[in-house]
Amino acid sequence: AAYYLDYPNNTTILSAFKLTGKTRKGTSIGLLNATTTEEKAEYKIEGDEITHESVIEPLANYSVARVKQDIKGNSYIGAMVTSANQEDARDAYTASTDWNIFFLKNKYIFEGQVINTNNGPGTSGYAFATALNKNTGRNLHGNIYFNYYDKKVDWNRLGYLDRNNLYGVSTWWQLRSNKVFSIFRYMNINLNAWTNRNFDGYRLTTGGNLNSTIIFINNWAMWTGFARGRSRYDDLETRGNGLWLRETGDDFWLGGSTNDARKIYLESEVTVGGIRSGDYYRYHVYVNFRPVTNFEFSIGPNYTVNRNQYFWVGTGEDGLPVFAQLDNDEVNINLRGIYTFQKNLTLQWYTQFYISAGDFDNYFTLENEDEFTPVDTAVYAVDISPSRNDFNYKSLNLNLILRWEYHPGSAIYVVWTNSRSYSHDYGDFELSRDFKNIFSTPQNNTFLIKFNYWWNI
Repeated sequence: AAYYLDYPNNTTILSAFKLTGKTRKGTSIGLLNATTTEEKAEYKIEGDEITHESVIEPLANYSVARVKQDIKGNSYIGAMVTSANQEDARDAYTASTDWNIFFLKNKYIFEGQVINTNNGPGTSGYAFATALNKNTGRNLHGNIYFNYYDKKVDWNRLGYLDRNNLYGVSTWWQLRSNKVFSIFRYMNINLNAWTNRNFDGYRLTTGGNLNSTIIFINNWAMWTGFARGRSRYDDLETRGNGLWLRETGDDFWLGGSTNDARKIYLESEVTVGGIRSGDYYRYHVYVNFRPVTNFEFSIGPNYTVNRNQYFWVGTGEDGLPVFAQLDNDEVNINLRGIYTFQKNLTLQWYTQFYISAGDFDNYFTLENEDEFTPVDTAVYAVDISPSRNDFNYKSLNLNLILRWEYHPGSAIYVVWTNSRSYSHDYGDFELSRDFKNIFSTPQNNTFLIKFNYWWNI
């Protein structure tokens, strides 16, 4: 087994430039280019005293060019190209065009994007997404959306694409009323529906939900919703080792909030449902406090409980995919604050505490798409993925930003960032212990100053 002695946390930028602007005729232009240096890691192999070195990130150059032309009536059409060029790797290019067209007195919008990617010979792929929206009207709003990602499209060298090999359609419609009557100021009812398939003909998602929001005369609000999904095929979970017919349960949520114009604003929501043949519960609370006009503070704790959810964990001795049930507790606490010294001088603060603990238990082999067979890992060998062991992860991220707008459109930012994270290999959750341990984890501090100046050319 090998282990690292020195591993860089990030790449070093050798040079970079950015240019943005807009002409008087409504043409927006943006150019971005960055070159990153080669990064190496030092490691040793157990039983070997020699220190080895390997390149983990080659010398690279990244470029993005964007142009957008405004059209009468808030419409536009645009285009973008990107390139990622690395030593000892195939060059990756993308080209796209996008549009947003208002018509019939701005009541409707036709929008979309077409993308082509090329990561070398025989890798050219296409994707497009388009939607027709009804965005105005007294009572009825809605849209219909279609997307298409072929099997070869891939822009992950410079961007993010969670998957390809997918096409589908979705729709959303809303009935609303702004007419004040009785104790009601506003109400709506939303209907959503969607379905997606891959190009092998398997249904990946199918479902819908019905939800509603009501705002009362005193500006308090409440909302609720119900979602139903159908069992669907998952073609990615087993990491290329067959399909899994995943069971999806129903979801229900209920929430409410007070008047957000008051000094103290409170929001709360609870969600329950089924996913991955298991259950989950989510509790959300948000409090915003404005004691004076130039100071605002908020706290938003969230707690999620996942129980008996099936996850792929590895491959068994006979080559079958192996699943286990996960029990997971997750706590996410966000704190924000802003103090305004003057209209052009502010101090902003953001802190996030995050804890997630998970315990894998009850192992099964997937005999076919929807048939699990229990196995005893004491006698049945399983090659478990390193990412599928019990875990207890905790982190703290703090950002403090002093912003001074010394000239209209031009500003200086002074930033301090403190980050801590650590992971243990036990899966039990204990809030007081885990929260306390955050402050004893290794930390990184970053201090930077950013200066920008706005001028017309």
